[in-house]
Amino acid sequence: SDMDGTLLGADHKISPENCAAIRTAQENNVRFAIVTGRTYEDVRPLLDENALACECVLMNGGEYRDTEGNLLMGIYLDKKIVPAVLNCLKAHQFVGELYTNKGYYTPSSKEELFAGILKRIRRFYPQIQDDETIYQMAATHPHYVEMNFIEDIDALLQTDIEIGKIVSFADTSDEITALWAELDKISGLAISSSLPTNIEINDAAATKGNILAKVAEKIGLQEDEIAVFGDGQ
Repeated sequence: SDMDGTLLGADHKISPENCAAIRTAQENNVRFAIVTGRTYEDVRPLLDENALACECVLMNGGEYRDTEGNLLMGIYLDKKIVPAVLNCLKAHQFVGELYTNKGYYTPSSKEELFAGILKRIRRFYPQIQDDETIYQMAATHPHYVEMNFIEDIDALLQTDIEIGKIVSFADTSDEITALWAELDKISGLAISSSLPTNIEINDAAATKGNILAKVAEKIGLQEDEIAVFGDGQ
């Protein structure tokens, strides 16, 4: 099941009814996997909060982890094209958040990231109009508090850190459309948007369906034994 817009309610929580359905499925020997664009660090608190143990497809197909959070498979961005992607984001005044196998990273400044987090908060919580509340939510957001700020992207790319996905938020969908057109010129990418004002960049082979098919083959599941739930096309 997808998370946002499917498994999660408007309150961004897993309802008691959905938790009960997951447990019932698992008790009847059905393997249940959460499939999301989020990182494991984003998903784990929701699992712990509801005492759930689920396999996870993460970062739009960048990773597959077991019920204990152990990495079973990863499909990461080619490090040779990451600088071109980041330069494109910078040219269009976008803040790039790098979702990796070892946390969050950004080449942007703390001030630039905070502005990007504000855009995220306003999109996810349109019902909140109080600026003070929005600023407080941004200041305590995990992607702000736990972000690693890097000055030298080349130094990061020379480490064993793998980049599963690069994410950015805008104020309008027109800004996303213009950026998308430029990113399309870089080969080897899978580009998507889960919201009208965000963009998500993965390796071309890292899609939810692709990694799910690879894991299904590895564990011996046939295609007609798999059901999927989601709100996207």
